[in-house]
Amino acid sequence: MGMLDGLVGQIAQQALAQGGQQGGLGGLLGGLLGGQQQQAGGGGLGGLLGGLLGGGQQPAQADGQSGGFSLGGNSPQLLAALLPLVLGWVQQQGGIGNVLQSLSNSGLGAQAQSWIGAGENHPVDPQAVGQVFGADQIAQVASQVGVSPEAVQNGLASLLPHVINQLTPNGDTSTAGAADNEIGAILGQLGGLFGK
Repeated sequence: MGMLDGLVGQIAQQALAQGGQQGGLGGLLGGLLGGQQQQAGGGGLGGLLGGLLGGGQQPAQADGQSGGFSLGGNSPQLLAALLPLVLGWVQQQGGIGNVLQSLSNSGLGAQAQSWIGAGENHPVDPQAVGQVFGADQIAQVASQVGVSPEAVQNGLASLLPHVINQLTPNGDTSTAGAADNEIGAILGQLGGLFGK
């Protein structure tokens, strides 16, 4: 399907796996997607998640090392809650080129360049990511999700490099149009799941 399918699927699968044990967003997603699993052939996020959950794939490992995406010590439910924030931010920036410029202006240019390259993604300081998104937005998300602002910053620092990496396959930054369309579709489907 698209550039973000693997990442979205891994986060959702991990959230659902843990959510079945602990409730929260993973349990909510599991309940909402339970009826959609029969429609897995229909495409979109429901199809992707249905395929992951019912397609015979191995569940995510407890350490989060499924398919190369590490949770970085973050809760899968937190990352699932932060994914729409990151995707919306990328979309609001007006494309991957503007995202890279914004990150560079915030002193994160070297890290961002590693995220689009073929090598290992360099880590980013959670406080620096917090400054990119802004203290007000961090506090608002923390309040809505029920975690500390530091937990939100840590989650964003773990998630953002992977999103940028997935939106720039093989270092190709000319995918802005396709990425924006895919982000819009994912956000629309998530909004539909949660009645927004």
